[in-house]
Amino acid sequence: MRGRMPRPLADVAGIVLSLHSIKHTVAPVGIYRGKYEWANENSPVGGDCSLWVRSATLQLDDGQWQCQVTASNYDVQDALSSPPAALAVRVPPQSPRILFNGSHILPGQNITVPAGSRATVVCEARYGNPPAYIEWYLEKERLTAWSQTNASEVERPRVWASRSVLELGATRSAHGRQLACRAHHPSYPAPYYKDSYTMLDVTFAPVVSIVGADTSSLGSLEEGSSSLTLECKADGNPAPYIWWTRNGQVIATNGPKLMLAPVMRNHSDPPRVTWVGPDTVVEANLFSQVTLECKADGNPAPSYQWFHK
Repeated sequence: MRGRMPRPLADVAGIVLSLHSIKHTVAPVGIYRGKYEWANENSPVGGDCSLWVRSATLQLDDGQWQCQVTASNYDVQDALSSPPAALAVRVPPQSPRILFNGSHILPGQNITVPAGSRATVVCEARYGNPPAYIEWYLEKERLTAWSQTNASEVERPRVWASRSVLELGATRSAHGRQLACRAHHPSYPAPYYKDSYTMLDVTFAPVVSIVGADTSSLGSLEEGSSSLTLECKADGNPAPYIWWTRNGQVIATNGPKLMLAPVMRNHSDPPRVTWVGPDTVVEANLFSQVTLECKADGNPAPSYQWFHK
């Protein structure tokens, strides 16, 4: 046997390909008429027995190919075999699909997960040869916390099921962002990959703040003439329901805004200044000690000054 070793090949199912081998006097083998032909005008002239494989199929042609030369006679052990050449007949896998908690995520469905937890998301691309390569993206950011396994399909052992498992840490900033599973395969149409999408629905407790209650506006309110509008801001998912209370009692309002027009002392807890002391007239003996006390109840808390006229 002489010449060059068969080289590894890979082609899409259904096309014609050539396997090269150089040897003397051998005939192509096969039960399908016209499927395997000599590449050199149907004759191994000069020892070139390169073989045409017509209409390559997964069932018949995928696998390891060898060129063999039988022994010249039973007494001389001069049989030869070439090293194997791998022929992979490409089969495009199905479009990838995303699974969460064991269920297939259909187009338009979300993945709901609490903030601070970890979600295990699975992507599958099945019935392909060779196996698809799977990546994950959060918007345009490529994720790395995933692992992939490839296994032969039980009912079709010559094709593969590719399975990628992503461990995703759920954060508030990820809410509403798009999660994509991308399967790469040379038999897909250009650009040779297909995507499957879902949206992240990250739940989190509300963060509450009140707008309109700054010190400057509250300090200038006058009973009976001023008005005050307060708005409750609550950022949470799901969207929170907002109501107002005063002294434990629910106030009838329309939505997150509370309007007080005009403001009254019973709107304050505690109320604004209600009385000031001491009495206007205090009697005392000459050279005796007198204690004067000033009490004031107000909101904001009052300051004190004493004057003597």
